[in-house]
Amino acid sequence: LESDCKIQFAIQGLLPTNGLMYLGARSGTGKTIAGIQMAVDLVLGRDTMTLKRGENLPQQRLIYFSLEMGKEEFKERFEAMYPKRTEEENKLLRENLLVYCDPEPFRLWTDDHAADMARMMIRGKITGQVIDTASVSFGPTLLDQEAVNKTIQNMYTLRNRLDFYQIIPCHTRKLPAGIVANLEDVTVDEIFG
Repeated sequence: LESDCKIQFAIQGLLPTNGLMYLGARSGTGKTIAGIQMAVDLVLGRDTMTLKRGENLPQQRLIYFSLEMGKEEFKERFEAMYPKRTEEENKLLRENLLVYCDPEPFRLWTDDHAADMARMMIRGKITGQVIDTASVSFGPTLLDQEAVNKTIQNMYTLRNRLDFYQIIPCHTRKLPAGIVANLEDVTVDEIFG
């Protein structure tokens, strides 16, 4: 209680420098665009949307795990979002935004894939990561509670031992049958799973 240490934020009041942010929404609603925008803005040292960047942050180095898009699709989307980059911005992005594109699951519930991720984080001197999306990496199916729990445990351990933050876009579950007709009876838990 007598310590004078304070929480340092990557995104002020929202994402601590060793914290976790889930971006949950249905497919096609802009989770990937928001994740890319946050990563780019953190690397370029600016606020993102209406969210203030953390104060006194050193240069941020992020890795973006694009697990649903291949290299070509990711590059096309990135170029469409940022067509007029300056040379200085290009230099900062080349040096501080690593992109791992593989439209295959990164099996984070397995020890070998969690160790691979740890090696990438250490080798790259990463301060933050985006895993896009949780659905393909957290278990063979999100209904496999044992795999999902193991993934969450692995991510928590890595984040705390290596001191980085995570931004994880994730799909919410489809609405159960009958809810569309009875929205007044639905609970928040049913909508968001």
